[in-house]
Amino acid sequence: VRADEGFVLFDVGQFERIGLPDTKALLWTLSSVSSKEAMKLLQNVAIAHLTSVCSLTQTKHDKVQDETWDVYVKAKGENKPKEMSKRLRRSVTRISESKVKSIIRKRLVDAYEEATTPDENGDVPEPKICYILFLRAAEKRGVEMPKGAFAVAKMIDCILSQQDQYTLFPVVDGCIETFLRENMTWRETADILKKKYF
Repeated sequence: VRADEGFVLFDVGQFERIGLPDTKALLWTLSSVSSKEAMKLLQNVAIAHLTSVCSLTQTKHDKVQDETWDVYVKAKGENKPKEMSKRLRRSVTRISESKVKSIIRKRLVDAYEEATTPDENGDVPEPKICYILFLRAAEKRGVEMPKGAFAVAKMIDCILSQQDQYTLFPVVDGCIETFLRENMTWRETADILKKKYF
């Protein structure tokens, strides 16, 4: 929905407005799967936005914590106490925010690569299918996507279907592009230009 305050996403099923960081992440992702060129130019920007708003599902997060704990327990050292206090165990098993974000980023990149892999004829799936495949691949890897990720896909698919059915002027791509250009940072601009020209 285009409004005075900018591009607004509204999850009709949940009666809840999707926040600006989630909106930007979802729109960058949608834009990044719109064509082969966009996949090359916008992947890093989309993944960066998604990394900032996604989280690990609880079971995957616990598994990473357990792996950290196992590394400590298996470590050799004469001064290492045989039994740790609860406080020491908590401090050792906590994962830093940056480590969690790097795990999320790696899983998102893997999911993106899986979703945008060309078939045996070299054809990349159409954008709607790429987006859904990406959401599914990320979920399979234990990444919790932003609130409204599937609802936004459903909403945009509905708008595009109605545009085709009633031969309406296409507005979705233009609105998304305008919104992203208005909210683009210098870092995002530099990343896109670097991919395009270097």
